[in-house]
Amino acid sequence: MFRNIQAHFLAALIVAAAGTAHAQTGPDASIDARFRAQTVDPLGPSSAAEALATGQGDLILLRRARLVTLEANINATDTDNAFLTGPDEQRDRFATVDLSATGRLQLGERTAATLRLGATAAQYQDFDELNYAAATATLAVQSRRLGLDWTAYYQRAEIFDEDFGDRTLTQDRLRVEVGRSAAWRDLNVSASAYAEHVIANPEDYKNTAGGVELSASHPVPRLPQVTAFAQLGYERREYDSFFEGILGVARHDDTTSAGVGAAWAVTRHLQLVAGYNYRKNRSTSDVNRYEAGSVFIGASARLRV
Repeated sequence: MFRNIQAHFLAALIVAAAGTAHAQTGPDASIDARFRAQTVDPLGPSSAAEALATGQGDLILLRRARLVTLEANINATDTDNAFLTGPDEQRDRFATVDLSATGRLQLGERTAATLRLGATAAQYQDFDELNYAAATATLAVQSRRLGLDWTAYYQRAEIFDEDFGDRTLTQDRLRVEVGRSAAWRDLNVSASAYAEHVIANPEDYKNTAGGVELSASHPVPRLPQVTAFAQLGYERREYDSFFEGILGVARHDDTTSAGVGAAWAVTRHLQLVAGYNYRKNRSTSDVNRYEAGSVFIGASARLRV
């Protein structure tokens, strides 16, 4: 699987940046939620982990000395609700691989722009119909103003079947986020709020959302290279026309999430992480109400050139 992902990586980056035409087929009912949950940080999984460990939030990107960052992330997850649905919970294991290249341009002392091109693939052990591959392009501007970290970004995501063949879902995401990080002794705490609008094809998945997130991290005593972390989040998401003609009511989701774990900085370029995530979604759509718990382990390799 990993060899096939690498072989398609360059093609995926071109698709994400240029929007090359492919056949568009209908997505499975959970792909929107699964893709969002499995790609939480659009600027790269390891940048989020680095910011959490240092307590510097998104501003960490402004302090990178190198122009381009290459990343490879591999995760293995055991979940008790693979389909993210309440009526038929099914346990499964899956692996995700994320490859990316991120370029940075300094716009001033406190402002920087980044462009990230990435390819992601998910492979499930039992339910092959949940496998997918995705190509993303993210353009972001980040700044430190008024004592806060500000981020605005646009992301194009094209989600395919597992071989980058038929395209099943296309999303254009516009997001604005503001956050603040603080440190007390070795404890780092970060709080943020965001709003986003997602244009989608099929249009059933067009939505608007807002949320808040709180995270904290602390080095493990006597293990200075290991950082323990915890995260809490709440999100309200409203879909413009998600099956409203069938359900007779617009779809609104209220999602709460929590997670705990630990990250081990093995070297400057390699990090291992393990943890547990919990999500609960309350929805006006019965099939989209769910609870899901996941145990995961992962590795992240990064090279700045």
